[in-house]
Amino acid sequence: MKTPNPEKSEVFVMRISKEMKVKLEELAKAPKFNNNSSEVVRSLIESAHAKK
Repeated sequence: MKTPNPEKSEVFVMRISKEMKVKLEELAKAPKFNNNSSEVVRSLIESAHAKK
């Protein structure tokens, strides 16, 4: 799989429930995520890591 951004070359697969997917899609609608669920996950990871 070729990605458009070389800095984001890793692929992460996660199983979630339909309810969790709906919640993720709702979060992605925020302007800072630009309707991108992957960006929500990236942001959560960065936020959790910064609190370490």
